[in-house]
Amino acid sequence: MERTQSGRAPLLRHGRGAAGLRRRVGADLLRQGELEVDLPGRRVVIHRTSNCRPASPPWPSAANVIMETRGIGAPVITVRVNGQSVRARIQSGNNASTMSEALANRLALRTPTGREGSTYGSDSIGQRGREYRLDEMAVGGEVLRNQLVFVTADLGGPKEELILGENWLRHRKVWFSFTNRRLYMARPAD
Repeated sequence: MERTQSGRAPLLRHGRGAAGLRRRVGADLLRQGELEVDLPGRRVVIHRTSNCRPASPPWPSAANVIMETRGIGAPVITVRVNGQSVRARIQSGNNASTMSEALANRLALRTPTGREGSTYGSDSIGQRGREYRLDEMAVGGEVLRNQLVFVTADLGGPKEELILGENWLRHRKVWFSFTNRRLYMARPAD
């Protein structure tokens, strides 16, 4: 399964119109390698696999977790929110982390910030919601306190009830290993 350096990749045909094609092209390209996203450093790099072997981050990771992919390739991980395990989809196209009202009710969220607004995903369909502050959100060994999340009636997609959006990615360097199905996160100072 040696990859060529031609810069071309096979494109599958799908009957989902232009939006489905755009999402599918992105997912097909990303699954061909390892994706390094370093928003603080303003870098996004696709690292190619060699002989079907996954690359690994060139920096020490503070945490890593098992990663699955759903639908067209969106990464899904398990996080702990206020002590409870929750399946979360990572969507770099979402402007804010968002959770469903059903999950907010199960977690008994009680700390609204008073801010209301809309969250937007990669499909440009806005969802009205209210912002809440989470006591704790843990991804692997990384524990984040006082994280902000918008609560909306429905996430309008697959069954995950939490989306980690651009506001979660903006402060960290992550490595999506689609080959070995792991998500690595750099130490904050790296």
